[in-house]
Amino acid sequence: MDNISGEKEYVNWNRLTRGLKAKRSLKILDKEIATQVKKIVKVINRGDSNNSISELIATCFRMYYYAESAVHKYDRFMHFWRICETISLSDKFGGQTKIVSNRNAKFIPSIENTEVDKVKMFRYLASIRNGFVHRGVFDADDNDINILKIAVDNALYWIM
Repeated sequence: MDNISGEKEYVNWNRLTRGLKAKRSLKILDKEIATQVKKIVKVINRGDSNNSISELIATCFRMYYYAESAVHKYDRFMHFWRICETISLSDKFGGQTKIVSNRNAKFIPSIENTEVDKVKMFRYLASIRNGFVHRGVFDADDNDINILKIAVDNALYWIM
């Protein structure tokens, strides 16, 4: 990862877990989670460049970090959108927004007793992205960002 000054920064396990205190009843579970996190940190630090699934996952987690630490709503939205593009392998088809929308719409969860057209919903999110990128107008609210974040969370869960 690059830090603010542009220098290469590696994930530090001690820094990542500083201040976290586990409940005693979850000690075994915490060891399992710690083992998984250590594996992810190794993948991120290794920086595979062979177009592997581990490289895709590491790239998505880097972007997720940037999305969650962004100060401005438009930055959060755009980082989550970039994750959607990465997961849908948009570089293989020229980044067409329609294809990104179709591929990622399945990650929007169904809501009981409602008729929600997931593709239309994702295309609405795509129109927000296009409005910002092409016209400089950002008109998303927290709900739009949260829908996109939930889709990203589900996509990352699916890919792992």
